[in-house]
Order: sequence, then C-alpha cells, then structure tokens
Amino acid sequence: MSTNGYDNDSFLDELSDSLALTRTILPDLLPLMNLEDYKTSIMNLLEQLVDSNLVKPKDYEQYFSKF
Repeated sequence: MSTNGYDNDSFLDELSDSLALTRTILPDLLPLMNLEDYKTSIMNLLEQLVDSNLVKPKDYEQYFSKF
C-alpha cells in the first residue's frame, strides 16, 4: 500500500469481475507487465483470461520473455 492509502494495482483486482470485458482492454494492460509494481497483478489477470479461454497465446506472445 502506498503512503496515500491506496494500492497502486488495486484497480486490477476489479477487472476479474468481468473477464469478457477485460479481454477487450488486454492489449492496453499488457505493457504494465514491464513495471514491477503491476507485473504480478497483470500475470494473475492473464492467467484467469487464459483459464477462461478468452485469450490465446498469440494475444500475449510478445510478453513471453516476462514469464
């Protein structure tokens, strides 16, 4: 938690509620994986999307090296 009382990545937790909608903004979210503060949360979200068959490897292949 940051000094202002808010988690930097807490908004990502809310995206799990509607994975089908989250899938539409995934290309905009994936670059956050380059930031250590967001990497774990983005990975968890991506895992949920993959498990739900909402994304395919080609959707995130440029980030394979981050795994």
